[in-house]
Amino acid sequence: MSKPGTYALVIADGHVPNKRICEKLTKRASTIACADGGADWARRRGITPDIIVGDLDSVRPSTLKAFRASRIVLNVSQDSTDLEKTLDVLMERPLRKVIVLGATGRRTDHLLTNFSILKKYSGRLDLRFIDDQHEFRILPRRTVLRAQIGELITLFPLGSARGITTTGLRYALNNDTLEIGVREGQSNEATERRITISYKAGSLLLARFHGL
Repeated sequence: MSKPGTYALVIADGHVPNKRICEKLTKRASTIACADGGADWARRRGITPDIIVGDLDSVRPSTLKAFRASRIVLNVSQDSTDLEKTLDVLMERPLRKVIVLGATGRRTDHLLTNFSILKKYSGRLDLRFIDDQHEFRILPRRTVLRAQIGELITLFPLGSARGITTTGLRYALNNDTLEIGVREGQSNEATERRITISYKAGSLLLARFHGL
């Protein structure tokens, strides 16, 4: 878990995790931002945002009134989603890590778009999605993970990922390729506490239980 003040927390308008998870993450966030209707979720979870961003076509007027002390950034452009608009605002600040709640759940078309956004911004931010059970992030070319023996580790290509080599997993990869519609890396298993994952090209999504 990150130290206090080391990341920004974004609340999107999907399904936001339970209040216990939200409380843990808000305590450590330097900034809390809501993407449009995510502000309604924040209100239900007892969270007061610093910023609300978007075209404001989803958030309830009563929520905007309740959060009248929050900064409102109105952006009516239809060329980007409210989540993208929120990330763009946060990138104006000197921060590197962003955790997003509410990127999954509810509408499947939004879910697919959000994973595309995860890929799009991963080169500029340490961007992570968290739901009630899992953390999702795009891995850099080489990663070392600390894991529990028996922990499930899923490696999923966003498009394809080539030249993948792993250590510490039951089903080892050795310069292998994962590709949507051909081969995925669902529910591999940690056999060591130290796992290494490297790959040469493409985009590789990590999904693991966060234990929050």
